[in-house]
Amino acid sequence: MLSQHAKVLATDDSRLTDESILAVSNQVLALWQAGYYKPGPDYPFTFEETLQELREGAKPKEDYTDSVLAYTPMGEDVPRGKLEVSRGIVKHPETNLWQIWMMDGGPWKSLGAYRDPGKAQH
Repeated sequence: MLSQHAKVLATDDSRLTDESILAVSNQVLALWQAGYYKPGPDYPFTFEETLQELREGAKPKEDYTDSVLAYTPMGEDVPRGKLEVSRGIVKHPETNLWQIWMMDGGPWKSLGAYRDPGKAQH
């Protein structure tokens, strides 16, 4: 995710291939190892902490199962197209708002936020 974000910021191009992800990841890793990256609010983890998590696997702080719901189309007017679109709603852990998200082969997009999950689905 960090390398994808860096690539988009540097090139303003969100298209990804396996080769571009590997190249950007290696460049970000080299800069990180050289000490150019300092943890901040967007990604507050050190290089060592990130490597440790990659080795051991991510450990969730709590169970978010009830905070992620798949999108349920309302009625029979379901959008169809050539690309498969992933979508759903997720409850933000700090604001407790249900955020609508969609991904169509590129970065995810947030479309809105509601207190009521039924309104977010609608």
